[in-house]
Amino acid sequence: MNPMGEGISAGMESGYCAASAVMEHLDNPETVREVYRQSTENLKSYMQRQWSLVGGMAGTFREME
Repeated sequence: MNPMGEGISAGMESGYCAASAVMEHLDNPETVREVYRQSTENLKSYMQRQWSLVGGMAGTFREME
């Protein structure tokens, strides 16, 4: 979820990445996990930057960084 309370788009992107990884590497669960992790790295980084920004503006949110 992003700091503004919206999480649907992130959930949809994550689900799409998971489905794509499974479809491409159904025969190897370890590869599925790694491909999923790599494909969601940009999303994770984006969310971390958002929480860091909000944490810098309001100490209440620092624990979310």
